[in-house]
Amino acid sequence: MIDGSRGSTTMEALVALGLLGIVSGSLLHTLANSTGTRATSAAWLHATTVGASIVEYLRAGTKDIPVVRDGFEQSWSTEPIPGHPGLTRYQVIIRWQSGRAESLTLEGLFWSRS
Repeated sequence: MIDGSRGSTTMEALVALGLLGIVSGSLLHTLANSTGTRATSAAWLHATTVGASIVEYLRAGTKDIPVVRDGFEQSWSTEPIPGHPGLTRYQVIIRWQSGRAESLTLEGLFWSRS
């Protein structure tokens, strides 16, 4: 601003608009990234919950395990460990699409008295 004049010059207004555009663009980029991250997190949480539920059904010896569809494909297997009565190995695989193919595998051992 020139001494003695009142108001803003056109150049000052353009600089202010440019700065506003840069800040707004950065904020929009951050919001878009956080939305994508939240969606990915929600899918992984759901897959983990479904997998943990299947593990509990397997540990309980239930044969009729409910299948969750919600875009998730589930598979599981169990096999006894030779030479160790009551010890069983399990593997649970959950697959889904969230822009790309994703999968979660839970593996472990459980012991049962039967």
